[in-house]
Amino acid sequence: NGAKGTRHALHYAFGLHLNPELPDTDSATLLRYFKAYLCLHDWLEQREDIVAARKLSPYIRGFANDYCRRVIDLDYWPDLPQFSEDYLAANPSRNRSLDLLPILAWYDEARVQQAVQDDKVNKRPTLHYRLPNSDIDNPHWSLTHAWSGWLQVEALANDERRLKQVCGHYAAHLDSLTPDFLDPWKSKVTPWLR
Repeated sequence: NGAKGTRHALHYAFGLHLNPELPDTDSATLLRYFKAYLCLHDWLEQREDIVAARKLSPYIRGFANDYCRRVIDLDYWPDLPQFSEDYLAANPSRNRSLDLLPILAWYDEARVQQAVQDDKVNKRPTLHYRLPNSDIDNPHWSLTHAWSGWLQVEALANDERRLKQVCGHYAAHLDSLTPDFLDPWKSKVTPWLR
């Protein structure tokens, strides 16, 4: 019907949003998925070939390294109220590549609204994955590419041994003095992909 995708114009920062449900709504499951996502973010961003307009826009910001380091710590398994408090203190915005505000609002809407004061946050028991481009005007484009990338997150989240390994290696990478552009994590993480 004539819709244009991300690559049509510089000011088109359109994205494909997925709202995957978790297999359980407990804090351990949410944290496993979030840890897996943080570990795979750089690889996903490269794989999705995010256009410059979207990288420069505020809509799909990544998470700060200090916050990532805290979450991927092997001993970081807070209960939901503590995780919500930590997340909202570091990320009081919908503008994240994986927006957790909908699921955190589903747990405690008042707490989320107090922190972000944004009527566009709709509570629901899903994750809000916002990273992929929308190339809807490309006849060869489909949801398959973005979905298969997301399935890597699910596979890692549901493999406890592998998740511990990846979190440990990513923590060491973040603690390294070598700049990421010289030794990129997006390449180092590939041996753990399925």
